[in-house]
Amino acid sequence: DVCRMSVGSETRPLGEITVERRGAGEDAHDLTPFARCAELIHRLQAGYVDGLTGLYNRRRLDMEIAKLNVSDGHVAVAMLDIDHFKRVNDTYGHDAGDAVLREFASRLIEDLPEDGFIARYGGEEFCIILQRDDEESAAGILDRIRLSASIRPIVFKKYEIRITSSAGMSTGPGRRADDLLMQADRALYAAKEGGRDRLIRSSDLFRRGASGL
Repeated sequence: DVCRMSVGSETRPLGEITVERRGAGEDAHDLTPFARCAELIHRLQAGYVDGLTGLYNRRRLDMEIAKLNVSDGHVAVAMLDIDHFKRVNDTYGHDAGDAVLREFASRLIEDLPEDGFIARYGGEEFCIILQRDDEESAAGILDRIRLSASIRPIVFKKYEIRITSSAGMSTGPGRRADDLLMQADRALYAAKEGGRDRLIRSSDLFRRGASGL
């Protein structure tokens, strides 16, 4: 008589819809409410959840950034990228690439703190947001998440695919979330230019630039 349906993915649910049958009249077996509920779930999932990984998508990330832009708390924003991902597609095929993305996303979730936010930014890039005002603590958590995601090879059919990832991180007040995201992206670029398989903080780039003046 009561049907509960989850909206979103198992790792990051958006909520729950409950449909309850009331009364025992002619409409007791009417499936219209269920059909409407299924349609709503589809629209919500299509709007905010990435179909491949089950993580939040870019649209939902934009909403999170907008919410942070009016907050006073401090956050750490990180951009992560799977190193040499094109080689995976070229060597094993796009089905293997999809499998790597799904497993990588699942592993990122495993060590994500409860107050953390994660979304697939696009392609092989992911964004993580932590409610932290301590840069050292945030860097430690993010690097642990990054390393844990690649500590074991990803098995696809008869292949064991080994990957690494690079990350860029920026910390500051939430009201500067847009800037923090851009700074994290620059730090990610520096991590990839610097040899990959590492985390670079935007503050490190600032110090390097200042020392060169």
